[in-house]
Amino acid sequence: MKTCVYDMRTSTGETLSLSLSMSRQYRAKGKYPEAYAACGKVIMGGLDDYMQIADVLYFAYICAAMDNPDNKIMDYPEFLDCIPDDVNYVNNLYLRITGRKKTEPSRNVSNSGREN
Repeated sequence: MKTCVYDMRTSTGETLSLSLSMSRQYRAKGKYPEAYAACGKVIMGGLDDYMQIADVLYFAYICAAMDNPDNKIMDYPEFLDCIPDDVNYVNNLYLRITGRKKTEPSRNVSNSGREN
């Protein structure tokens, strides 16, 4: 089975793997229920706060890392230190792994409020 795995460049230049495949989420759900719930809240309801992007990235990191027995899963604060400062990079990574599209301003001129 081929699984989508994305690379995240860390603040130190290393690379971490991220995945939100359903099978990995299913396996991670029982071991990391808080991370699963935080990610699921965003996936199902959207973002309320920019920091929630970190919740999604963290759970995607857990999903990718838990299959490797040599990996020690970082805790959340440690993972936050790894996220690069490049806001555009982080936002684009979030959009890619969740399958969301970047929203663009509407090019249609609204007629609301205009008199005919």
